[in-house]
Amino acid sequence: IVFRNPTETITGNGTFSMEDGVRMYIPSPYGITTSATGPTGGHIQTATREYACGGKYNYDGVGPQVTGNGLPDEIAELVCDNPNGLTISKYPPSQPNLQYVDNIVTDSAGIIAGNLSIGSGHPGHFNRIGSGYVNGSLELFIPSGSNVGARFDIGDASHYTPAYLGFGSVSTAGLLQVTSTTGIEPNTWQADCGLSSTHLVRRYFTFNAGSLGFSSLTDTLNWVPSDVPSPADTSKFAVREFNQDAHWLTPTQGTISGT
Repeated sequence: IVFRNPTETITGNGTFSMEDGVRMYIPSPYGITTSATGPTGGHIQTATREYACGGKYNYDGVGPQVTGNGLPDEIAELVCDNPNGLTISKYPPSQPNLQYVDNIVTDSAGIIAGNLSIGSGHPGHFNRIGSGYVNGSLELFIPSGSNVGARFDIGDASHYTPAYLGFGSVSTAGLLQVTSTTGIEPNTWQADCGLSSTHLVRRYFTFNAGSLGFSSLTDTLNWVPSDVPSPADTSKFAVREFNQDAHWLTPTQGTISGT
């Protein structure tokens, strides 16, 4: 089922019924809905709507999209082919962690090309399938509590470079967005950075915590061999943090490995 523009709709007093195995291409910014009509009703606006649990749903809009509350609790495949990102609108009550999706891909490499937001009000994580990851920003909901962990399966168009985060305690739950970017962080020229200008790892991570409140954070960041200029002794690498006040900080550093 191919909708060629964001405003194309199927309407009527009858029933729209989608069979298992069918793929639907969805450019509407509002996705697919259970009952909404009009400009925000999405592509399907019949009286009754039956979306297939075994269906495949491609979100390929040109602007930011939401899945819509019509996305079934179990589906065969979810594809985000939108560089401006896809936000998951609805979670099944029994499975709030997006694990009901069998496959999240944009191509044979399993890379989501765009930004994925999972979770306003829904503690959860991106359930990585096979070699899949997000080429863009991944935003997860971090719940309150002690010893809270989160895994951000992110990277660029060619490489998987995940970030693993552990919070001592989270006092204020909220969304955390993490991005892995290839290249040199643009503020390393500042004198207080303290890193070599010629032996920098060509990758940096950006964290946007919003209103998230926590006591302490331990993170494990990954890069790939091609990010490291040659020659370089990775055992002598150091980590720096560029904070919101535009200053470089030196966090407590753990073990540095080859990647």
